[in-house]
Amino acid sequence: IKDLEEGFLDEIIRARLVYSATTNNDGNLKLLQEMQARAKAKGQPDPLEVEIKAILANDASLRDPRKKNEVLWIAYENLINRFVAEVAIAFLPIYKETNYRHGFVSTELPTAIVMAQGTTADYADRVQAIVEAGKARFKATQDEIAKLNGGVPTRNIFLKIPATEIGLKAGEILESLGYNVNYTLVATKEQYRATVI
Repeated sequence: IKDLEEGFLDEIIRARLVYSATTNNDGNLKLLQEMQARAKAKGQPDPLEVEIKAILANDASLRDPRKKNEVLWIAYENLINRFVAEVAIAFLPIYKETNYRHGFVSTELPTAIVMAQGTTADYADRVQAIVEAGKARFKATQDEIAKLNGGVPTRNIFLKIPATEIGLKAGEILESLGYNVNYTLVATKEQYRATVI
């Protein structure tokens, strides 16, 4: 940690607090605004604008004005995955020095997926949606890590999933596939027991 750039940990903590508090699009917007403000303060280009230009340059079909929200979401996901990748790489020395016990970074799955409401009949579909979102987030983060780390991925990533009945089932599946899971929103003894068994 002592070798990290001055202010880097503070930046991580502030951004993660905003992101962790995200329960709707307002939280996403606040994180994007914070990233933009930090870039502006450093005299750097607006990261969101840069990301959107790159997305539109790579996929002309997204230039349709009706796809504005889709483009914004893709840009947000790309920026978050890159941010988590940067933090994961910064924490690699801790991860290695502690024999892979510490130095992890948690990344949340999209709130709309993990907190979706539905009927009992939707249970299996909702579990599968969380599993697929977890796989996709992990892969996207690993892709960013590989770009920044000389093609070498890392395993110091936790997928952050709420300890709801559906989240616990999805987490169980993801863990059986070798993913690291960090259960959140644990408020009862029953939830705690379910996350450690």
